[in-house]
Amino acid sequence: DMDNKAQVDAIFEHLARRGFAFDGRDKRWQKKFVDLVVDDLHTLADAEAMASHVLTSGVSYEKRAAELLREDATQALIDHFEGCIKKGKTSSLKDWKGVFAKFRNEVDIPGRALSTIRVVLTGERTGPNLAVLTTLLGEADTRNRLEKARKYRSH
Repeated sequence: DMDNKAQVDAIFEHLARRGFAFDGRDKRWQKKFVDLVVDDLHTLADAEAMASHVLTSGVSYEKRAAELLREDATQALIDHFEGCIKKGKTSSLKDWKGVFAKFRNEVDIPGRALSTIRVVLTGERTGPNLAVLTTLLGEADTRNRLEKARKYRSH
């Protein structure tokens, strides 16, 4: 029942108490965060899951994820996904949905490909809506995560 400003203030006060840093994240970005995740929130703690993916310096990979990243097929999907980013627009949720739709349409096994990209971007097999995640990360941080995953490439 809160208005948008009250939602933004409540969520970010909670996240600050939980130790999340908002360096470089202005009020417009905070409002975008809330607008994109509020429908999936039941409690303030629910915001922590997305914040843990977005408000951290990067992604860390456990052993199974690192093994997946070493595979040639995974590296090819990373390259293909980056190609879809380059060909599309990335300034809104709608744009990112278009990037993911293009990617899904161009790969052999869309579900597995998206699951792999989720591991690349989050280090986890399950997690947030990828279009929402990339909208909040922005193109530069999304590309940084792709680049980090490329470093696992087998030589």
